[in-house]
Amino acid sequence: VLEARLQRLGGTIGEKAVCRHDAANVAGTMQAQLKSYCDLLLLFGASAIVDRGDVIPQAIVEAGGEVTYFGMPVEPGNMLLLGRVNEVDVVGLPGCARSPALNGFDWVLQRLFARLPVSGAEIAGMGVGGLLKESPRRVRQRQRQIDPLQTDPSTRSSIRRKSPILRLVRSTKIPA
Repeated sequence: VLEARLQRLGGTIGEKAVCRHDAANVAGTMQAQLKSYCDLLLLFGASAIVDRGDVIPQAIVEAGGEVTYFGMPVEPGNMLLLGRVNEVDVVGLPGCARSPALNGFDWVLQRLFARLPVSGAEIAGMGVGGLLKESPRRVRQRQRQIDPLQTDPSTRSSIRRKSPILRLVRSTKIPA
């Protein structure tokens, strides 16, 4: 799914690396990937990134980088994290990046490939509309509600995100 998403934008996966899910190992694996040419690192974690103190954001900092943005007002895709290490964009991927359905990660990826800014202002602007089209492939469909503010909170569906492993993926963009 990820490879097809990248190919549609003219990118390829250069190399995949798997490591233990702790900040030191992830940081070391990122640094090894950065020694050869790449202009984008995509990271899947063992579980969703829940805050800036989680493994992937800590690893970005340990690798000498910075976390530039966390969260996105779009579902699916709200657990996305952006950072930079050695002038290379790093994306901590939400679980929905494994799904072929349109999600917030697609919008961020398109901007990165087009070399457009992806800052807090751009991401906040993506929140207009909030919930993207429901995928019929989703195992557990979300409940459709006309006005969630007028419904009993106990009837709202909960959304759970998990990622089975960490993968660092090197991808190349179309040359400038």
